[in-house]
Amino acid sequence: MLPADTAQFKDIRAEVDSLGKEIDAFMVEVRGNDKLQGIVRTPTTLNAKLRMASSYIYSNNEMPRESMDIVFNEAKAKVGDFITKVNTFMKDRWQPFEQMVKTSNLTPFKPYEPVSLD
Repeated sequence: MLPADTAQFKDIRAEVDSLGKEIDAFMVEVRGNDKLQGIVRTPTTLNAKLRMASSYIYSNNEMPRESMDIVFNEAKAKVGDFITKVNTFMKDRWQPFEQMVKTSNLTPFKPYEPVSLD
């Protein structure tokens, strides 16, 4: 087991903190900032773009119009950009981190000591 005071453990811990911040940034891009209080509308979030496209689908009783195409294309572009960012993160940041953890002797388990009455 890797002791908590080793440089390798500290490197892994720092990388976990850094990756956590990047993942939090992804969530803000999807949902918006959860730390804001009150009613906050952020029309640029991924959820907002998808919600707008969805409302056009469910409220339209006619043939699609140009405005609907614009909304769908914005949503598609936003989803595409987000997928690209996630794939880049997984390739450039997560896979090296995964390798770092796999090559360390880091384990969440302590060595088992047999129990006895003596």
